[in-house]
Amino acid sequence: MIDHSSEGVALLAQQYADAQRLQSLLISFLSRVQDADDDTLALIDAYDVDQAVGDLLDRLGALVDEGRAGRSDDDYRRAIRVRILANRSQGRVQDLLTIIDRYLGGGGPDVQATEYVMAIAIWVHEPVSDPVRLFQIVKGATAAGVRLDLVYLADPLTRQNSLQLASGDFTTFPVTMDTGLSYWGGSTWSDSAIKGGKIAGVLR
Repeated sequence: MIDHSSEGVALLAQQYADAQRLQSLLISFLSRVQDADDDTLALIDAYDVDQAVGDLLDRLGALVDEGRAGRSDDDYRRAIRVRILANRSQGRVQDLLTIIDRYLGGGGPDVQATEYVMAIAIWVHEPVSDPVRLFQIVKGATAAGVRLDLVYLADPLTRQNSLQLASGDFTTFPVTMDTGLSYWGGSTWSDSAIKGGKIAGVLR
């Protein structure tokens, strides 16, 4: 933090080094500058998403169109960071992968993306706690007119099985629809391809 009084006195010309009255007058003026600077920095810190709590965090969430929805400050803070990335997205695949990475907590989750003509398929090769929410966020960050297929790993499907599915044409298999969430039925695939009878979920 800058000490404006000390810096101001240090900038005086040498002939005023012993001018106590002048220095006192300068310090009196700069103390007001110091107060204004301290208040400004405190306000900036208060509205920093990494430090804001409670009502201030709610205000930041409202600015980026992300409601609290009963979440704790820490969970809400992470959601706001994801929303900021989504709001800034230009619809590029890397933008979408960055959003998914942040949503899943960072650390480089195992995600694979394939681009088609006016469509993007993204495979998340690990469990997703709220896939519908993730789809809504990523879809909102996708370019207008581009179809998004989000395929996510469902327990107890292994990563190897998920990668096998990613290399195939899943659109040829029957899908049952339920409030926008699709599942491939276990009977569609051989036992060697399915561990525990569950396949990945698909959101489109």
